[in-house]
Amino acid sequence: MTSKFAPKDRFKVLRQRGFSLTEFAIVLGVMGVVLSALWSFASIVREQARREETKEQLMVMVAHIRDHYLGRRCASVNTSCTNGSDLTDYLLRRNALLPEQIRNRTAGVWVADHPWGVSAAGGGALANGGLAVFAGDDTGASPDSFFTIEYRGLSRPNCIALSASLSGVGTPTGLTQVLVNGSDAAPLPVAPEVADGFCVEPAGDQNVIRLIYRLRNNG
Repeated sequence: MTSKFAPKDRFKVLRQRGFSLTEFAIVLGVMGVVLSALWSFASIVREQARREETKEQLMVMVAHIRDHYLGRRCASVNTSCTNGSDLTDYLLRRNALLPEQIRNRTAGVWVADHPWGVSAAGGGALANGGLAVFAGDDTGASPDSFFTIEYRGLSRPNCIALSASLSGVGTPTGLTQVLVNGSDAAPLPVAPEVADGFCVEPAGDQNVIRLIYRLRNNG
């Protein structure tokens, strides 16, 4: 019994059933677009999760700091109410900050990290990323009953996103002032377009956000 196709016709049919290079390139292109969209979506979800984690940590930190200083007239390591004194190591050692935020530093001083910071290797300065808590406000005029939480090591996009997120809905009450790279970003909450004017693109992602809170009313 002979085939109904001649050999050259059989090969022609096989060629018609396969992919051409153009079709293969189109398929790869479509897959690339889909994977790119999925990666972008995953990045958005991941960044949103980091923002929520940062807000949750902030809520707990502010509550713990206020509990620690309840009944005292200022946030300080002593009764002098020294404005601008660094409370980070002191609060970490008293469990007022969160254990997952601890990053060890040389000379036995504890340093705190945050989800958006860039952890410095070894015992480098906090300027390479990290979180710090200070007594008083930024002006130095009214150190009593205020404390400052400072986020360092932020890229420009993260600086813009966090300025709005940490001063808006779902954040601790008692926020009196937000400073981005030393500039007052009032009124609160900080609008993204306002933060956009303060957040810069320095070498090493060194944008800084300062959040100034009141202690609980100690009566």
